[in-house]
Amino acid sequence: QLRPGKTVAVLHLGPEGALSQDAVRFAKTTWQSRVIQFDISSPGESPDSFDLRTAEGGTSLAQHLADTPELAGLFIILDQDGDQHLALTDVPGMLTGLFQTVQTFLSSPAKEFCVLLHRGLNPAGPSPVLAEGLLGMFLAAAHEYPDFLFRSVSLDQDTEAKVALPQALDTSQSLMQIIYQGSHALTQKAVSSPAPFRTEPSLSLTPGDVVVISGGGRGVTPYLARALAPFSPRVALLGRTKLDPAVDFDALGRSGGDEAAMRRFLKKQQPDISASQLESGIARLRAGLEVTQTLKDLAVLGVEARYFPCDVAQEESVRQTLDQVAEEWGRIDVVIHGAGIIRDSFMAFLTPEDFSQVVAVKFSGALNLLH
Repeated sequence: QLRPGKTVAVLHLGPEGALSQDAVRFAKTTWQSRVIQFDISSPGESPDSFDLRTAEGGTSLAQHLADTPELAGLFIILDQDGDQHLALTDVPGMLTGLFQTVQTFLSSPAKEFCVLLHRGLNPAGPSPVLAEGLLGMFLAAAHEYPDFLFRSVSLDQDTEAKVALPQALDTSQSLMQIIYQGSHALTQKAVSSPAPFRTEPSLSLTPGDVVVISGGGRGVTPYLARALAPFSPRVALLGRTKLDPAVDFDALGRSGGDEAAMRRFLKKQQPDISASQLESGIARLRAGLEVTQTLKDLAVLGVEARYFPCDVAQEESVRQTLDQVAEEWGRIDVVIHGAGIIRDSFMAFLTPEDFSQVVAVKFSGALNLLH
């Protein structure tokens, strides 16, 4: 229950729709709140429009909210008209802008709740993807702000907002996600059950098929590649690591391949190397050793594998690399997207640039590989 006079912000894609109006009406009549509204998908110069698809738009709205007194509530509205103002390729930028918005809002001393409210989303459109990204953000942030109300609320066409909103903002229950069917509130529940593999796997590979796996030869991708060995495919590993042709990784591995061996190797190459250059050089060598070891392991299993330097977050890099794979091996049959980067930090300290990089590799990378 907000005290009268507190500020509630309502964000929506494009012009104000019926669901936004419901949220505004609820805040004004229930709490006598001061409501401020923003179109977060318009590049216009109106004071209530910020294009969160751009870094400038995200920074500007964050600054505006930081200067807003008594900011207690945040509604993020997605409705059936949102896809008119959002393309799938816009989702990473929009999600980054909303991260910056939520991050700024959480610094408000008056903060009480942050609610994603959505209805009538096209399952094949970009808005459900954005909604899932926000839900994931809320789930992570809730661990850092256990006394704060994060909630994702899905309404169907028969759900009355005036009925659902009081339940959705009920702090006596801890559900993160509420899905309404008419007036009935449901949620998802995780259950543990055996996986009954009663049918043959749908994956069908024949010897010589070409499988592209992003994520280089490091992390989880070597395990994925080795699991394909019984099918005898040709495997193209994509990764950001650039193997230095001047480095004999086989010899480096035979010399121990540990940090001491890498230090000796780098100091022999450059006796006056600085401490920072030494550490970055060791990181590059370690990555190169992992990639070359993966290629060796696959060769032992009889898998023809090659490594291609590629940044999956960059569309042109992906296009050129896949063209090269197709030119050399004639086709591409399967793509597995395993690339990802980690930028772990508390939400208050995570920068928009770090967040954007994580989303770019995982989400934009998937789009680039698909296209």
